[in-house]
Amino acid sequence: MKKCLKSSVRIGLIADTHGSAGLLRDAADMLLSKGADILVHLGDFCDSGNPGQMAEVFELLEQYGIYAVKGNNDYQVEKKLQNEELPQYADKRDRWLRFFQNTPLVRRFAGVCCCHSLPYESVRAIYDPVDTGGIDRATEVFNNASDHVIFCGHSHNSVVFRCRNGHVTRTAMPESGSTLLYYDQRYIVIVGAAENSECGIFDVNRLIYERISISGPNFMEPADERARIRYTIRK
Repeated sequence: MKKCLKSSVRIGLIADTHGSAGLLRDAADMLLSKGADILVHLGDFCDSGNPGQMAEVFELLEQYGIYAVKGNNDYQVEKKLQNEELPQYADKRDRWLRFFQNTPLVRRFAGVCCCHSLPYESVRAIYDPVDTGGIDRATEVFNNASDHVIFCGHSHNSVVFRCRNGHVTRTAMPESGSTLLYYDQRYIVIVGAAENSECGIFDVNRLIYERISISGPNFMEPADERARIRYTIRK
């Protein structure tokens, strides 16, 4: 059962586990050990090209009570289930489709917006990266959304966009330590991909974000090697 939100809450943030049940478990356990009150998955909990661990992934999302938003891989898996393209999961199809249908593109709670890439209620939100290496798309988001802090995944880089008095900047998130966010600024924080060894935790009351390195019994191969294997399988 999912926990009730409170005014002072630490949000554990996971992004882009790409179908790895072991990595999802390790990230969840790591964040809970760091004091996370709730867990949020920022999309791509499935891998559309290699859906072999889907059953385990869905079990973990339910077991840990993880709030998820839909990523592009999840959207593609949903379409495959609708088109009956995954016959090996025929017995789970209806249940999983209900899960997908109840999984939004955007979640907003405790003054925080969570999405896969853009905070919009359209398919564009899961395909267009907010981080294009510049500030143009982030500026568009700041102009069209009123959220104080937006957390997203998709781009796999740990980056923070800041907007103060209409001026937008893009910087890499510090590799270690905590980052203080300010009330008079607005932020888009890209949580580095779990597949690249990290997740994050946000203290809503203190406005402090911390990068978290993932380690655990299922964390065996270097992230780059896992990604290489995944894309090799996909091809």
